[in-house]
Amino acid sequence: MFLNLSLMNKLCKFVKRILFFPLSLSQMEANFDVITSSIRNKISTLITSYEQQKTKNRELEIKNKELLNKVVFLEKKLTETEEKYNNIKLAKTIVAVEDNAHDAKIKMNRIVREIDNCIALLNR
Repeated sequence: MFLNLSLMNKLCKFVKRILFFPLSLSQMEANFDVITSSIRNKISTLITSYEQQKTKNRELEIKNKELLNKVVFLEKKLTETEEKYNNIKLAKTIVAVEDNAHDAKIKMNRIVREIDNCIALLNR
């Protein structure tokens, strides 16, 4: 009975595995402990990082809400200031009527044109 060469090689490898199995098993256990310890450390680091990011995210959300409220407040204030400015311009125009009727008429026509332009833009 002659065995072919590839079958002989496979048989030798199998015998080596059987003979050295106890040694490799203890090595595997040592490696397993090292690997599990490494995985635990990485998971712990990951959890710590997650908690830090979660806290940072909450702080950023709070700051974002504060800034949004500030933007709304400043937009209202801007609108009020623009209204006051337009009222002052109109009051000056009315006062100018007493001083110079022609200049007042020109200013009033300009204001009417601005209003017409605004209405035209709104109608688009």
